[in-house]
Amino acid sequence: MRRTTRRLGGLLAATALVAVACTGGSGTDDAVRPGLGGPGSSIDLGDVELTSALVRYDTCEAYLADVRAEALARVTPWGLEGGGWYGGPWMVAEEAVDDSAGADAATEGAATPDAAAPPTDGREVSGTNVQEEGVDEPDIVKTDGTHLYAVVAGELQIVDISDPAGPVVRSSTPLAGGWGAELLLVDDRLLVTQTLSGGWDEPMPLDGGGASDDGRAAIGAMPVDPGPGGPVPWSSSRTSLALVDVSDPTAPRVERTWSSEGSYVSARMVDGVARVVIRSHPAERLPFVQPAGPNAEDAALAANRGVIESSTIDQWIPSFTLLDGDGTELNTQQVARCDRLYRPAEFSGFGVLAVVTVDVDAGLGDGSGVALGADGETVYASADRLYVATNRWVEAPAEASDAADPAASSIAPWGPEGEQRTAIHQFAIDTEGPAEHLASGSVAGHLLDQFSMSEHDGVLRVATTDGSPWGGGGSESAVAVLEPQGERLVEVGRVDGLGLGERIYAVRFLGDRGFVVTFRQVDPLYALDLSVPTAPRLTGELKIPGFSSYLHPVAEHLLLGVGQDATDDGRVTGSQVSLFDVTDPAEPTRVAQLDLGADASSEVEFDHRAFLWWDGLAVLPLNRWSWDDRTGNEDYRTGAVGIDVDTGTRALAERGRITHIDQSAGIGGAGTLDPWGTEIRRSVVVDDVLLTLSERGLLASDLATLEPVGWTTLG
Repeated sequence: MRRTTRRLGGLLAATALVAVACTGGSGTDDAVRPGLGGPGSSIDLGDVELTSALVRYDTCEAYLADVRAEALARVTPWGLEGGGWYGGPWMVAEEAVDDSAGADAATEGAATPDAAAPPTDGREVSGTNVQEEGVDEPDIVKTDGTHLYAVVAGELQIVDISDPAGPVVRSSTPLAGGWGAELLLVDDRLLVTQTLSGGWDEPMPLDGGGASDDGRAAIGAMPVDPGPGGPVPWSSSRTSLALVDVSDPTAPRVERTWSSEGSYVSARMVDGVARVVIRSHPAERLPFVQPAGPNAEDAALAANRGVIESSTIDQWIPSFTLLDGDGTELNTQQVARCDRLYRPAEFSGFGVLAVVTVDVDAGLGDGSGVALGADGETVYASADRLYVATNRWVEAPAEASDAADPAASSIAPWGPEGEQRTAIHQFAIDTEGPAEHLASGSVAGHLLDQFSMSEHDGVLRVATTDGSPWGGGGSESAVAVLEPQGERLVEVGRVDGLGLGERIYAVRFLGDRGFVVTFRQVDPLYALDLSVPTAPRLTGELKIPGFSSYLHPVAEHLLLGVGQDATDDGRVTGSQVSLFDVTDPAEPTRVAQLDLGADASSEVEFDHRAFLWWDGLAVLPLNRWSWDDRTGNEDYRTGAVGIDVDTGTRALAERGRITHIDQSAGIGGAGTLDPWGTEIRRSVVVDDVLLTLSERGLLASDLATLEPVGWTTLG
């Protein structure tokens, strides 16, 4: 297994990390008060005063003291974050509780680029379309060239594709979480990731519903156990990681199951070791109350303050359970030990962001990780660094605060225009054991998706839109360059002024170059020179109608764009594919365009994993929906389109279209024209056959002509 160690620029600089230790177990040591300052403030820890990007805790007591102080400063009669019902009881009158009610409530509620798949017998097999070579991403389809593993209609389907023209289903196994599962494949093991939801005001089943209707055990299923906290609100969720042995495709066997409070965000895998990102919120574990009316607000606030003062570490940091395949409990503990807990010195919300290391060869390992007192939304990884980003919480302006109304001083993810920021956390994933937090920082504006981040030569490039997230109203975009300096990600370069009044629709970083698409009425494609991190610069732009939502390199200096065409006034008209020549950085040009039909759209526009690039052929799902107001007729068509990209003549042409709706010879179903469930989600190449997947089935098509040659019903 490959393991590399690389020092990033500035990593040996003097650090500003604060290691906090607490003597005694009360968690009330007055010297332990990091993280309470506002933006740019200094932190007073006894005789030490410095500005810190991150606070590290050596004990649970220290973390608990800090988070309690933050929560007491922000709690309202409705709980944390200025409102929202977390399922607590109503406070019907101010006399409904006394000063001890909060403590009692707390005690009762305590709760603990295309990645080619490995060839088989010399076969040529496509893999998941990933952002970075060598960094696998989870998806609903994986293949080893002999079998195809797919999440279809809430089940794991294993299909024998030894003869790709005649696929054969070997097994169908229900998934505990139903839809939404994703897969990672290592040799003959699958890592199945799911988010499992509970029910309203009932004990939440850890298996998300238990066995299937026919009694088969579901992958990810665990014994129903609401835990010491008893019933939890409907918004609670758990993340399940199931390690499944698929060496016998007719009988997949669960080897280990890892389950934790919180929602699965995403994962990345390098050399068989996955880093899984999970976010959770303590409000789901704290038994807050809420007022039934204005006269009960003071009592509710007092009760909620009591909940915080009596809270335990288990209510702020989620725990996980690791089970053997037979249900034997192997381990239960916090997702991160207290000496692996961090909080940004600048308050970043009450969410907990955990990065869990899962070594498939080691049977998931011990299941532990590292955790930040922050949220996380967007995940990007290079071969040795993982980044998690989120819109940073912005304090309400002082003039908007009202001491008499605690809710008025709540925090929100969006501040006044121009004050949105994105927090970014960097982790090392090139060492054995848990990921290691390296640095944190922030940039102005908000991200589009994972392609908004890219690491190159030790620096991180980040594309953001500042202003309205929907464009217009003075918004503009920029690319910032961040360098790790100690435990900070410091902005060392920036090029801004991109797309005034517009927002970003697509980003692609390729080595020392970057390409950004913005849109409002026309589509500017901006070309950037990023070879000097401290002086990134705009080199050229191209303005055309419409926009691209996904950019894919198809040859040196050629980009394929998938998006929407539009009129001159910015009204989108339907899917298009564009071929851009970016040889001259001062003058990018569109050398070919292919209209895919009015009112059409593609999943590729928001999920790059739906895109297949294979030896000059691009395959993308294509759906068309229209409504005729005069007749009341609805027209819905679905399928996929194969596009030949001639990089020599720089031309685009359709090779053919594929549908899972039965139109002629019985391929695609039982003689029905019903399109529902036939949306093609993914495409896979096996030798000279193209396999396309929908919830209805798996269609085999001749790769040269895209004519159907075989069909297998799924689900």
